[in-house]
Amino acid sequence: LPQELVDSIVDHLHDDAAALQHCARVCRGWLPASRVHLFSRIHLEINHSVNARCTRLLAVLERAPEIAPHIHELHLADL
Repeated sequence: LPQELVDSIVDHLHDDAAALQHCARVCRGWLPASRVHLFSRIHLEINHSVNARCTRLLAVLERAPEIAPHIHELHLADL
């Protein structure tokens, strides 16, 4: 499929995280378009495991620094 069509398909799934995760695994060509939506908003709940979640996010960003520009919102929620 042409990349423009792939991008359009993935864009229609912008609010379906499970579908975007599946798209990211289809092939390398689908991964960047999926990441745009998967990482645009990150929600971290502040509780006993917040350090583990922050550490996991940092590890992901260190392994794939190209993800960082896609993060537009970071929400910290106090439970």
